[in-house]
Amino acid sequence: MPEISGFFGIIIRMFAEVGAPHHRPHFHAVCQDSQAIIALDPVECIDGGLPRTQQRLVEAWAEIHREEYWPTEHSCNPAGHRSRLNRCVSVAKRRGLRS
Repeated sequence: MPEISGFFGIIIRMFAEVGAPHHRPHFHAVCQDSQAIIALDPVECIDGGLPRTQQRLVEAWAEIHREEYWPTEHSCNPAGHRSRLNRCVSVAKRRGLRS
């Protein structure tokens, strides 16, 4: 799963679910032994959980970067989902988070 951001020991990952049922736009946040799946619209935890402080940091990060990683003009087709994933990886590479 591509890492698109990392801060304060929290890793943010996003991937395309090709061939899987379409889910709400979301990403995965991992911090130590805790994991959460965070929806982007609206920003909320839809599965798992993080310690309260980390959860609030992740939710703030999602609000700030929502349009960057999930533009409002997105479509629900798998090809569009793949291109968004490639855009996310490209943004992460520009920020020096991926090689």
